[in-house]
Amino acid sequence: MTQEKSLTEKVTEWLSSQGYPLEMKVASRLRNSGFWVQHSVHYADPETLKSREIDVICTQDEPIGMAKIHFVVECKSTKKPWVMFTSEYTLDNYSRLLALAITSDKARGALVNYLQDLNTSLSWFSKKGRIGYSLTQAFTDGLDTPYEAVLGAVKASLSLYNDNENCKSFVSPFFFAFPVVITSSPLFECYLDRYGNTKVQEIQEGFLFFDGRIGNFSGTCLRIVTENAIESFNNDVKDTSEGLMKLLQNDIENELN
Repeated sequence: MTQEKSLTEKVTEWLSSQGYPLEMKVASRLRNSGFWVQHSVHYADPETLKSREIDVICTQDEPIGMAKIHFVVECKSTKKPWVMFTSEYTLDNYSRLLALAITSDKARGALVNYLQDLNTSLSWFSKKGRIGYSLTQAFTDGLDTPYEAVLGAVKASLSLYNDNENCKSFVSPFFFAFPVVITSSPLFECYLDRYGNTKVQEIQEGFLFFDGRIGNFSGTCLRIVTENAIESFNNDVKDTSEGLMKLLQNDIENELN
């Protein structure tokens, strides 16, 4: 006779299915790297103004507040695999600066002077290889969990941007918000090879271009990361934030003078 599960075991299983352990794991890893990390942050939906929740916001601040770099993370725990459709042409004729993150005008203008440095030293900017243009869940039951996760990460990033732009006390001139989705599900890439054959392979992370119509939002790339790639993601967060702060050092000093 199978022994009935205890209430503790049932609660533990339910928590795992809802993604809470994944959220805590991501936050802990980023916090241990020295970032300021917030859990379950509420934001105003840019379309409806209703209060919504994002799982994790990881922030790197310049001491005076002149530059703010946010990594806005939505965590999803599902049993079914995710599939990202990719192409090497996804970002053709689209600005790499806009594809980098949701940024303030001044931040984007400053980075124009460092395009060569960005392309050679910042993988989050260069995005070499195939880029996703659509994301779905395999063996779907009608729920579009990946799209909801992507939309949540983008909207939370836009809300942070709006809060910064509309702040009456102090506006951070160099603002960045990087939307990210981290999933416990296996992630597969689907693409056409040069002979027109459909190829499917498992990947651990990738970039997805999203240009959903949300106010004046013109599109950007999200990082899609599996649970197995959290350590690699954490390293890129550190390299990206430190790299941007270093590049903008003179611009920040000029802004203060």
